[in-house]
Amino acid sequence: MTSPNNMSVSLYEFDVQGNCYADVVLPPSGNKISGFRVKLGPGGGIMVHMPSGMGTSWSFKEVEWAEVRKQITEEYRKSINDQPILVKLHSFDEKNNCLADITLRDTGVVISNLKVMPGLGDGIMVHMPSWMHTRWSYTEVQWSEVRQIVTREYLAAASAKKQSDRSNTGGTQICTFYSSVVRVEADAMATITSTNEQIDGIHLVHTKEKDIIQVFMPREMNYYWNKTCIEWDQLVEIVTNEYRRQVLGEDYEYISDSATIEFRRVQEVTSCMADVNLPHKKSTIKGFRIKKTKGEERVVISTPKWMGRWNDSRLTWYDLCSLITSEYNKSFKVEGKVPESHQKPIDKTVLSEDDEPSTKSDLVIHGPKQQAKEKNELGRIKNAENSSFIFYPRTVLRAVDSSDSSGSDSKKKLFDLVSALNKGSLGGIGPFEINILEWIAKLRYVSSTMLVDLIKAGYVSFGWRNEVTQAKLSKIINRMANYQMITLTRFVTVNDDGSLDSSNYSTMRIITLGRNGSILLHELGKNATRYNAFDIFQDGNTVKRFLTANQWLVYWLKTYKDEIGEDYETSCIIHLKGVEYVGARIYATVTINDCPMIAEPVRRVEEFEIESNKQWLREKIERLSLLFANLDQLYHGKAEISFPQRPIIVLVCEDDDHMLEVWESIKSLPEISNQEIWFSSDLRIFNYNKRGKRFLRFIEGSLQPIDLKGVLGVDNELKTSISTTDDGEQIS
Repeated sequence: MTSPNNMSVSLYEFDVQGNCYADVVLPPSGNKISGFRVKLGPGGGIMVHMPSGMGTSWSFKEVEWAEVRKQITEEYRKSINDQPILVKLHSFDEKNNCLADITLRDTGVVISNLKVMPGLGDGIMVHMPSWMHTRWSYTEVQWSEVRQIVTREYLAAASAKKQSDRSNTGGTQICTFYSSVVRVEADAMATITSTNEQIDGIHLVHTKEKDIIQVFMPREMNYYWNKTCIEWDQLVEIVTNEYRRQVLGEDYEYISDSATIEFRRVQEVTSCMADVNLPHKKSTIKGFRIKKTKGEERVVISTPKWMGRWNDSRLTWYDLCSLITSEYNKSFKVEGKVPESHQKPIDKTVLSEDDEPSTKSDLVIHGPKQQAKEKNELGRIKNAENSSFIFYPRTVLRAVDSSDSSGSDSKKKLFDLVSALNKGSLGGIGPFEINILEWIAKLRYVSSTMLVDLIKAGYVSFGWRNEVTQAKLSKIINRMANYQMITLTRFVTVNDDGSLDSSNYSTMRIITLGRNGSILLHELGKNATRYNAFDIFQDGNTVKRFLTANQWLVYWLKTYKDEIGEDYETSCIIHLKGVEYVGARIYATVTINDCPMIAEPVRRVEEFEIESNKQWLREKIERLSLLFANLDQLYHGKAEISFPQRPIIVLVCEDDDHMLEVWESIKSLPEISNQEIWFSSDLRIFNYNKRGKRFLRFIEGSLQPIDLKGVLGVDNELKTSISTTDDGEQIS
């Protein structure tokens, strides 16, 4: 066996992560072997792999494989030690971002605070200090080499840090708990002294850390105080003082004689947030909500608001709850034995994967089985709890599970579409699918449940089918997406660095018109909206406004089909003729018995946008009021528009609290004295149990339900109406 000292090793093609290739010349035969792969391993180790054509068997007898690997490793370490800069990494955060200080060996110059952070995939991003303005001015070493060396040092340090964290914690930390808040919740009953009237169901919440006490009306009052025996503000003060006196034991000399307060239930509740890092998930799942009542074993776990229901084939919701509960008990050192088994948890209102809007009581309880909720003929729960159309920060629309991302050639897909048209609806594309496509083009953004509602109401012909269920429609929708007639999208959260959080996709799928679908409708002579490639890149709130208005429109169409007939319009922009240019988008319009109504969806926004959003809404109301004051001078494009009378503006808000917020921002406008304005919300339009209470208006500062019989000449809701969307597809 020959000594390896005369072995020649050459390293080349270093990448930014420090990986490279090596060629070896074996003594004394002079055999040259090329293509060894050299990589940085965990903990700063060096991994040497044989060339791919060699497999894993070393067949050269001149030198043993162990010696070859040793020589390559030594040469690699020498090349690293000869690097022109010294690197010091510091200030690691929880995301493994850090800062780097480098020293140029030739001159001793120190450059501080280079930013180092993980990038997309397995990449590492190295940024110059901000004062350099992306221009590297040191001639001793090139920026590409600096980036390569810093990346190599970072990978070694990050690997060592990961190993250290594992040894300290006994394994990878699965759950991170934060934002813990301890509150005291109490239920109270007030007895009014003068009338002996009892007011039950008053709810009090005391945040201990900030010493904030909040008092809430009974739920059945729906935020509207209707008692004349005592003012609500006065009762709040009495309840607060009695809580401090009876529960907290504080001294209060003055005891009110207007009412007596009895606290029936007082409990301490700890709430917190949790981020979960599962081994089979690339990204951390953020935003689980945890509630634990003192003295009780069960832990109430809610999915993040953006998620809706839990849907993972590798880990059931039951197992995830058990995992989070176990980690919670360890972190907070809950007294007593943790139960080894739990009853299967109750999922919150969740329907199909394709669908939409979910109240604040959207918690998934990890506890005993509860009574199953009523479902309709489609298997959907009738009364949803949360709306999918509420504002969620930093969300955008992106295409998923669509033929747009398959990489297929569009002409080929169009050719396949022609073949499918020859097949008809039986496994292909027929009149039924084309009729659905027309509605998707009209509405711009739509969910499969809205389409089911339209089908059940008779706006889409069944053709040869006996019926169309949600499952059947889902298959048809997927087939249409395969031909690029439509695009399937979901909402996704945007991270701080601008990247998309792949773990934060919404459950609800949004359907919009595809390129081939637009071509097909044009060739068939259908008057449809033209394809817009940017429709699948809109921000979340823009899309949710369209969805909110479309749900409003579909409600009217399916409930009062005969009264509306063809008197409805989808989104359009109208203008006012004359000297002053005024225009506004009308999201949806229906006319019943010569009484037109338009939908104006209103969504919440980020805190820094609240004031500008209020101003925008006031200006929109002013423009609409001006337009409707000149009904004989309105046009859309070149076509004149004629309303039989001044339209009613229906502001569709996120919930009842939002209605109050919107009213506060517009009630000072002088224009509203001549303009009829109604209010509604996502769930009031959607839910089965809101019949007769879907539309409200403010009268002397309080919301009162609209009598549709008196205003529109129709029943508050026809008992014979098709019960579809009212039956609960809304999930967040």
